[in-house]
Amino acid sequence: DKIREKKVILAGVGGIGSYIAFLLSRMKIAKLIIFDDDIQFLEIMKESVSDNLDKQGEEYELLAVNTLSEWDRAIGAGKPDLVLLDIDMPEKNGMEVAEELRTR
Repeated sequence: DKIREKKVILAGVGGIGSYIAFLLSRMKIAKLIIFDDDIQFLEIMKESVSDNLDKQGEEYELLAVNTLSEWDRAIGAGKPDLVLLDIDMPEKNGMEVAEELRTR
């Protein structure tokens, strides 16, 4: 069931934010884009990641986008070091977005 699935995912978001912050601190990633069509989930992910990065005192640029037009603007401003993509989106799936980014 989709609602139960979201609850399980959301329960793990804090851990995901910590893990991403850990990766960013080790890899010195300066630009991160989170792309998800679910605005509530996107905001939770953005908050979790930024809270963890702020605690580490890392300098970073974090963009949260939920449409292809926002994605295109974010990518137009420079290729990110790390992208978190939703796989199941209405306009284009995350695998297609990742492949397009790789070919840029």
